[in-house]
Amino acid sequence: MDKYLKIGSSRVPFSQINRRSVKGVWIDAVARYTFWDGVYQDQPLLLLCLKDGAEAYTPVQSATLAAKLQEANQKLVVYYFDALDFNKRERLMAQGVYFIVGEKYVSLPSLMINSRTDRKEKATELSAPAQYLLLFHLQERSLEGMSAKEMASILPYKYVTITLAMQVLADLDLCKIETDNDKTRRIHFEISNRDLYEKAQLLLQSPIRKTFYCDDVNVALPVAGINALATYSMLAPEQRQTFAVDERQVKLKAEDNPFMGINSWDGAYRIEIWKYPPIVKDGAVDRLSLALSMKNDEDPRVCKEVKQMIDELWS
Repeated sequence: MDKYLKIGSSRVPFSQINRRSVKGVWIDAVARYTFWDGVYQDQPLLLLCLKDGAEAYTPVQSATLAAKLQEANQKLVVYYFDALDFNKRERLMAQGVYFIVGEKYVSLPSLMINSRTDRKEKATELSAPAQYLLLFHLQERSLEGMSAKEMASILPYKYVTITLAMQVLADLDLCKIETDNDKTRRIHFEISNRDLYEKAQLLLQSPIRKTFYCDDVNVALPVAGINALATYSMLAPEQRQTFAVDERQVKLKAEDNPFMGINSWDGAYRIEIWKYPPIVKDGAVDRLSLALSMKNDEDPRVCKEVKQMIDELWS
């Protein structure tokens, strides 16, 4: 059995598949949804259509099931509804769930389809995951020729997030995405790491979301700031230590908050909350992220050591 759905300006064919063809599916989900295969913009899709009279999963449950099926089947999971009210759409989008509502509404961010529009919007700036992916490739390990599934096994992001990050880099002409004979989308970098870094210069942003101070820290964190620069150079370290923490891992109002005596003006420790996970090298944050975090420092000594630190990366 086949059906056609409108995505953007295209009519995309979907074929119903047996649930035994879907890896990792819950028994309860089989009772609620039918499963369909399709391809849009070279991206394999797994469509879940709610059965007549069945109750849809909550947005959190939908996100959990989608993540499980995407990892197991290497397809972007999309829910289909004949109708869906505004509040339910907003709750699904808040959970990162991809969905289609009849011919009226499409939410497929990783394919750059925005709600109620037929125009493909290209990224104009680096997202935090895209910047992380780029800096990881430049410093830690080559990602050349890898698929989103392969990257998900070594990066701190899920398959869908990596898929979107790849598209952002492609939109900004920092990589190419090619589809192989197995319909797997792979990332390709066509210039050297040094040239790629220079090309990305105007797009790279400071990783710091915000900073605060505290009296004590009860968790191991990578060193950042001047003391991280001191590990890469001849610069003397400061008495006050600076640490970096991924914003997804810090909950300042939680009972198990590891930071004691938090305030916004002074303390024994300075904490930087980062937009993406620090890439840690020998206990310190990576060179390129560190340089970006200090790009507004006007101290001539710091500027000199930052430049030398980056130059050594390509030597």
